[in-house]
Amino acid sequence: MLAGLAAAALLLASRLHPAFAWLVCAPLFALHGDEPLAVARALRSGAVAGATFAACFALAAHAPWLIEAGTRYFGLSLAGSLAGSLALTLGCGLAFGAVLGLLLACARTLPVACAVPAYGAVWAVWESATLMSFPSYPWVALAATQTDLPAVVQMVSIAGQAGLSLVLAAAGAALGWSALQAHRRRLAWRPAAAVLVTLSAVLLYGTLRLQRASASEQHAACTIAGVDARIAAGGLSAPEAFERHAAATLPALELAPDVVVWPESSLPSDPQLDADLLARLRSLVDRRAIVLLVGAPRTGWGPGWSELRHNSLHRIAPGRALVAYDKRFPVPIAERWPWRWIAPPGALRVAEVAPGATSGLVDA
Repeated sequence: MLAGLAAAALLLASRLHPAFAWLVCAPLFALHGDEPLAVARALRSGAVAGATFAACFALAAHAPWLIEAGTRYFGLSLAGSLAGSLALTLGCGLAFGAVLGLLLACARTLPVACAVPAYGAVWAVWESATLMSFPSYPWVALAATQTDLPAVVQMVSIAGQAGLSLVLAAAGAALGWSALQAHRRRLAWRPAAAVLVTLSAVLLYGTLRLQRASASEQHAACTIAGVDARIAAGGLSAPEAFERHAAATLPALELAPDVVVWPESSLPSDPQLDADLLARLRSLVDRRAIVLLVGAPRTGWGPGWSELRHNSLHRIAPGRALVAYDKRFPVPIAERWPWRWIAPPGALRVAEVAPGATSGLVDA
């Protein structure tokens, strides 16, 4: 069974098809079998199963980009990046996964009619809890796997990301119960039919919502173009980074977008303080009549006029004042050191990013 859980995690992490997310809870639900287990055994097997699943998923989905970030962002050796990536993915995967397994094992003790939706509720709460716990990263987010299925994603408009994850997890639990009851045809088809009805309802709602939006907002649509200059590592000067992004923007302008977005940290200096950079940005938006959203640092001031460095989004629009929005939750380790009582290793010492003080919308 653990091999099946590892395989399910690898399939989900591979993003081969969004449909795998609808099945992910099936082996977790079926793990405990059809007969009640002793409490200690059920909790132990649940913790092992959850840790196995989450660790395999974290390794497959996140270790590769963490290794790349370590070598390019922090300048670590390949061995150092590999060790740090394995420590982070395995540490978080095993710890968070064990908690998930314990909670699912508790949900499994309920009557089946309650256990299936309880599985979904537990998963949704657990997903949200991982975002509120160190390192505040969504290691296993079921809803995010559905981004290539616009009709399914529309359910977020009703219940948010957590609601969609709840439905996906509950569907997998129902299929797991159906598999356990395969020898009892009258019981086996009911949960499978419930999943089919749920999926049909989600797709129908999403399709109708997309059609309604297309019919009513086709003349008021805002087009957005994202630009990636494919800069492999830092070190470019502000003019060089600007020219790379400006050149990559030219093909996007053929689509006549209303807004062009450059990635987070796409420019190395603060446009509010770098007059030459701001002039270049102004010239681009004025000539092309576009609104530009740019990721770049911003310098602020704290108590006693202490200098603060923010990771910000800057809006540059023709004839309008520059507006900046500061990132409110800097990434632990990458942008801020979370343990003030421990000095960071030399390789992980970076310029601290100060969190933004206000939330709100940027009017593009």
